[in-house]
Amino acid sequence: MGRYIRLPNRGVPFAKYLIFPRLKRKNLVGGEAIVKALLDQARKRKVKIFNKIFITDLLKTKGNEKIAGTIGFNRITGEFYIFKLKTIVLAESNNSFRGNYACTQATTGSSYKLAYKIGATLRNMEFLFFNTGSPYWGFEGTGSLCQAGAKFKNREGYPFMEIYEPNLKDKADVSNLVKAMALEVKKGHGPPIYLDCTKIDDIFRLFIDEMGGWMPLHLAKLRKLNIDPLKMKNVWMPTFQNMMGGIVTDLKYQSSIPGLFAVGDCQDIGVTSLNGMSSAHCHVSGAKAGIEVAKYIKNIQDYQLDYNLIESLKIRLFEPLNKKSGITPDELLNKIQKIIFPYDIIIVKRKNRLKNALDKIREMKRNDLNNLFATDYHNLAKIKEVENILLSAELFLRASLIRTESRREHYREDFPKRDDKNWLKWICVRKNKNTDEPEFFIEEMKISPSYFI
Repeated sequence: MGRYIRLPNRGVPFAKYLIFPRLKRKNLVGGEAIVKALLDQARKRKVKIFNKIFITDLLKTKGNEKIAGTIGFNRITGEFYIFKLKTIVLAESNNSFRGNYACTQATTGSSYKLAYKIGATLRNMEFLFFNTGSPYWGFEGTGSLCQAGAKFKNREGYPFMEIYEPNLKDKADVSNLVKAMALEVKKGHGPPIYLDCTKIDDIFRLFIDEMGGWMPLHLAKLRKLNIDPLKMKNVWMPTFQNMMGGIVTDLKYQSSIPGLFAVGDCQDIGVTSLNGMSSAHCHVSGAKAGIEVAKYIKNIQDYQLDYNLIESLKIRLFEPLNKKSGITPDELLNKIQKIIFPYDIIIVKRKNRLKNALDKIREMKRNDLNNLFATDYHNLAKIKEVENILLSAELFLRASLIRTESRREHYREDFPKRDDKNWLKWICVRKNKNTDEPEFFIEEMKISPSYFI
């Protein structure tokens, strides 16, 4: 007990992070421990929990612009719910397009769509966060592997990171690792790309087996199949983890819609890939926003809901259940992924390819959304998820076209240099009240360029 290993953060050698062993006594670490602690507190305070409710729309007060509540349905029974609320805190994750990184298949951009539909502003939608992993099994911790001696190699077995990052090499920021992998494939040096773990420090192997979370359990199962990733030259690839943009809030975590707050990964806090950043921000923003919400509620008077609007939203929600044929949500998701996931769209961007992808996404928006059908309430929930994903895809492509420079996770092949003179700016988007279409606008950053490294 008490042992830990300290490693430099990926791409930021002066920042350190810790890997702790599993706590044998409690056998709980990471997200599992956090969820248990939150549930314990909720039960202690007799908080009423509504489980398996898919929230589809936020509501404003009748004749006003403040938050009034939300509606949704039980994804098992189909029961329709109306919640009258003085405030809402969006505490969901971001969007992964149901990507190929471990444990992200459930992050479909619900918070983005809910906030966008009601008129809130989103920002930084052109920035995506990639990790790396195996195409055959889930994996977390590539950055730690590289710190311990693992090396990326191309199809010919050459350790290519020394070309792209002569100083940090394989210990570079994950955005540069992913870009280098894509460029190696573009040059014809892959696939496959490998992560060679044969030279990893034995002390690290010991620690990864004792650390918390699901990864040691996963490795143990692989070893029963005579697969030991920590001692092999593994086929490796970029794995899409999440979008980095989100809902714009003030310092009190309130969005541009009074009464709508956003915390955690669905809130826009800028572009960063520091290890543990998501967890730290989730804890701090949730705690501080709770205090601000309590203050806000004290000044809200009673109000009326627009039940005519609610009825129209309810009818529209259940329409796919009345159809006997059409496009399934899985089919539409597959079409979206085939357009978004090619490396020369999502990693190495260029104007003509982005425009072509955007045209296809907008065609789906016009022709496929109204043809979606559901056989049960579970599939109805999947329809709402794919609607969220389609919106995220459009916002990502359009924002990527607007930013004519390269900066961290946003790499434009036709604009390969960072341009602080013209692009120390935010790209923001909200729904146009008249057309319901995305309306993009630029905001200047109120910060000195000397802060950017």
